[in-house]
Amino acid sequence: MLALITSLARNEATSASLRTLVEDTAGFGGPSDRDTVRRYLDRLTDAFVIEPLGFLFESLVIRDLRVYAQTFGAEAMHYRDSKDLEVDAILTQGAGDWAAVEIKLGGATAIDAAIASLRRMRAKVDTQRAGEPSRLIVVTAVGRVFETNDDIAVVPVTHLRS
Repeated sequence: MLALITSLARNEATSASLRTLVEDTAGFGGPSDRDTVRRYLDRLTDAFVIEPLGFLFESLVIRDLRVYAQTFGAEAMHYRDSKDLEVDAILTQGAGDWAAVEIKLGGATAIDAAIASLRRMRAKVDTQRAGEPSRLIVVTAVGRVFETNDDIAVVPVTHLRS
């Protein structure tokens, strides 16, 4: 396990393949087959020791949202309801003042899925209790800023500060 954690640290923020991890760990007395490395990765993820590299962008955006929210006296929280409707972040600043954010690395399919998720969220919300969302936002890694015909903003992370 230590050999795998060392390999993960060495390959942080890269797209190291399972093969790379096996080669790294086998040379230091660690697991030498894909199935064992995969099981170790699952256990480390379940124990919140590691976060899959695919979620690195989402983690960074969440961190940015929390920093920006704090400057306005707001909070950024994850949302999941009992029916597994999930939104990456809800930004709140007092009762009835909230926005929902989905985070996607990019690609038309992923962005469309994020927009659909925000639409499901908007349709489900009891606006009498929670109020209307002030904004629905999809944050991407790159691309242009645009808005859907039903007011969902798609914004690259580089524009969050504006």
